[in-house]
Amino acid sequence: MRNRNVTIFFIVDTSGDMKPPMMDILNNEMEEMLNIFKTLIPSCDVSIAVLEFNSEVNWVLQPTPISNVKWEPLCS
Repeated sequence: MRNRNVTIFFIVDTSGDMKPPMMDILNNEMEEMLNIFKTLIPSCDVSIAVLEFNSEVNWVLQPTPISNVKWEPLCS
């Protein structure tokens, strides 16, 4: 079977409403999810993209191959 190219987009809330422990939970879950994706989908060419929204919308991570992604914790 041929490898498939897949980009997974995450849109995360970093507004002032996301105070601890909510931001801690978001950061922990994103890191865990990325680690799971790295192990469960090795046969696909997977990229990850992350947009944050608060008073504006910003790229946290433009589409990047998952093997090159290391989660950097976000702040509200």
